Formats: sequence, structure tokens, C-alpha cells
Amino acid sequence: MSTKQVFPTVNVKAKITGLLKNQSVSFLDSIGVSDKLSADMMKTMTSGKSCSLSYIIIPGSLNKINGIKKAVEKKGYTAQTNNEIESQLNTYVSIASTALGMLSGISLLVSSIMIGIVLYMGVVERTKKKLDIEVARCL
Repeated sequence: MSTKQVFPTVNVKAKITGLLKNQSVSFLDSIGVSDKLSADMMKTMTSGKSCSLSYIIIPGSLNKINGIKKAVEKKGYTAQTNNEIESQLNTYVSIASTALGMLSGISLLVSSIMIGIVLYMGVVERTKKKLDIEVARCL
């Protein structure tokens, strides 16, 4: 299967309305397109949902976000707003923080138990030696 079959190209004349440069990961750079252009792009795709990996729709106003999202989902695509993506990332970060905190707590507990065992063994050895010396004096 060729690349052209996997990723079919749609030629559309368009004016770019925004460009988002990702400083840390260059392949995450994005181009913003208007809602009308995105609707035109969806109409021109002939082989269905598999034509586009993802793209950003820039609404004319913030009041239109939910309506655009519902329209995109109605066509069978997945849509997420910036707030949903941010919430999802915050959830992942808090899960990772909780897991690391639990791991740190377990490490502290184990280390404190081991320190206690080492100290106890030292006291037992010292007491045992003291008893041996006292027994030797008695003989």
C-alpha cells in the first residue's frame, strides 16, 4: 500500500488564518483553518473519515465552539476543545503525581523499617558482647 493510498491528498485553495509553532516538538506545528474552510475540506474528501489525521478549526467567536464541535461529531469525527484537552492533561499529570507520591511514601516506610532493624541489631550485638565480657569476668 502506497503513502498516497494511506494519506490521500485534497487540494484546496485557502488563506491560512493562523500558524502555531511548537518550540519543543517541531512535528506538532499546526495550521489553523476557519470553520468554513474546514467544512469545505470535509466535503471534498472522497474516501471518508480516514483522510485527515487532525486539524484545528478556528471559530469566528467563542460562542460558536460548542455548535461547531457538535457539527463535527455529527459527521463522525472526534472533536475536542482546548479546555477538554487541558483537563485531560491535568488528569494525567495528577495521576502521575499521585503514583510518584505513593512510591516515595513506600520507599520512606521501607527505609525507616530497615534503619530500625539495623539499629536493633547493633543494640543486640552490643548487649550480647557485654554479657559475654561479664560472664568471662565471673569465671
